[in-house]
Amino acid sequence: MTLVSVVVPVYCNAGSLPILHERLVSIAQQHADKNFEFIFVDDGSFDDSYNILAAIAKNDNKVQIIKLSRNFGSNIALAAGLHYAQGNCAAMIAADLQDPPELISPMLDLWDNGTHVVMAARRQRADPLLTRLPAAIFNRAFRQFVFRDFPTNGYDFVLIDRKVIDVVVSCAEKNSYIFGLIMWAGFSRETLLYDRVEREHGSSMWTFTKKIKYFIDAFSAFSYIPLRIASATGMIFAAIGLIYT
Repeated sequence: MTLVSVVVPVYCNAGSLPILHERLVSIAQQHADKNFEFIFVDDGSFDDSYNILAAIAKNDNKVQIIKLSRNFGSNIALAAGLHYAQGNCAAMIAADLQDPPELISPMLDLWDNGTHVVMAARRQRADPLLTRLPAAIFNRAFRQFVFRDFPTNGYDFVLIDRKVIDVVVSCAEKNSYIFGLIMWAGFSRETLLYDRVEREHGSSMWTFTKKIKYFIDAFSAFSYIPLRIASATGMIFAAIGLIYT
């Protein structure tokens, strides 16, 4: 029977985890022809997230918990989850419930029809301006300079085939942007649009410093532009130094 893995990076999401688990169980019950495994990756949470996951796992043998030694970031957490995922496909979704888990069902329909990558792309997002603005800059720049078919408002909710999982895991990237890596792999892609809802549980852990690092890692991994800028800057300063000398 087909096995579907659901990988969830967790960082201080204690408030949303029981609700998310209930909704994932409901989705699994709607697909009697498939088995499910739920892989929660605790990315160094300092709240009660791990204890809540441990309590959930005691009553649900579909739940697996991976606990990282510290906070490494969502990309590393997702990569860790994919490494242990045994499914014929894997859905990756955030734990904050801003993305609807129920979208996994139509994503599975597209996968059943042969699509290797099903991206759930945001049509609009109910986030504060200071969250939307950096995201908009990143998404437009990534679409302009890296992948022309990158979703306009970005994506971090996706379902990928076993072939794609194997490629991503085999790359063994440490600081790469995993959603860019999925597109770089080059398999067939489809996009589903949805509206990202306002956060109701907890608060975002994305600091400005983390966003900058995320931006740099993504572009340095998939674009020659940072290297060209560095080279051009070096040549300009070398020329200025030569003229001064």
